[in-house]
Amino acid sequence: MMVSFYSYKQDIGCTMAAVNVGILLCQRFSKKVLVVDWNLTNPKLSHRLEEIAKPPTVGLIDIFAEYETLVDSDLPITAERLPDCRSRVNQTSVSGLDYLPAYSSRGNQFSTVQGVSFDWSLFYTDYYGGAIIQHLREQWSQTYDIVLLISEKGFTTGAAICTRQLADLLLLMLDMDARGFDASLQVARSFNSPEVLKDGRERFLLPMPSRIGTAAEIQQLNQFRRRLRERFADFLPHDFDRDQYFSSLEVPFVPYYEFGNNLAVLDERGKPSTLSTAYLQLSQYLVRLLIKGR
Repeated sequence: MMVSFYSYKQDIGCTMAAVNVGILLCQRFSKKVLVVDWNLTNPKLSHRLEEIAKPPTVGLIDIFAEYETLVDSDLPITAERLPDCRSRVNQTSVSGLDYLPAYSSRGNQFSTVQGVSFDWSLFYTDYYGGAIIQHLREQWSQTYDIVLLISEKGFTTGAAICTRQLADLLLLMLDMDARGFDASLQVARSFNSPEVLKDGRERFLLPMPSRIGTAAEIQQLNQFRRRLRERFADFLPHDFDRDQYFSSLEVPFVPYYEFGNNLAVLDERGKPSTLSTAYLQLSQYLVRLLIKGR
C-alpha cells in the first residue's frame, strides 16, 4: 500500500509523522516499510533520520537519473534494462525500515535537475515520466508492505503525482489555518475525482489534524473540530466509525520534537505521550486499511 503524507503548507509535520509511523509499523506490526522523501523542493527526511540512519548513499534523484541515462542512450529500452529500484534504498537501524531521501550525499546534476528544482514537465514529455513512476510503484509494492511517501506541498506537479498517481491512501495533514483547510478540501475532492478513480484502484483518504497547540482558544479549537468533521466525514472509508475517528486522532504540537531530530516513538517508549499515541492510532488505521485493501 502506498501512503502519501500531504499538507498544503510547510511545517505541518508530514516528515515527522511518516518517520514515527514507519518505526511503529515495523516494531509493533512487523511490517516491511519504505519511507520516501518526494519533497524535492524542501526535503527533510535525512535530517529526521539522523538518530537511526547513516548518511544516504542513494536518493530519489539518483534513481531518476538512471532512467534518464537509459532513455538518452541509443539502446532499446527493455524490461531487463530497467533499473532495479528495489535495491536502491538506504537502511536504518530499525529492522524492516528502509528509506529513500530526495537527494543522496553524492548529489547529482542531470538534464531535469537544477539544484533543488526538478522539471516534471520535461521528465514526463521527454523521459516517459508516467511509465517510470508506474515502474517505481510496482517495484516498491512488490518489496514492501507499506510505502510512506512525503509529498511536496501546495498545488505543484510533484505533489499531484505523489497524491494522485502513486497514492492508495492520501493522508491529509492540516492545522487550524483556514487557508490550508480550504486547500486540503480541494485536494481531497481532486483525489476522489472520476479522472483519478478511472484506473479502478481502491483508494482511501484520511484527514489528520496536526500541530494542535494546547494554548489554542478552546472555542476556536472546537469550531475547527466541528468544521473538520462536517467537511471531511464523507471522505472516510465507509466502515470507519466517524465519532471515534474524529474524537481520537489529533497530532499535538510538541516543540521539543518539532525543532530537533529526536523521534517520539523511540524517545518516549514506556511513557504516556499524546504525540506517540497519535502516531500509534494512525498506524493502527493504516494496518486496518492494508488488510482491507488486500
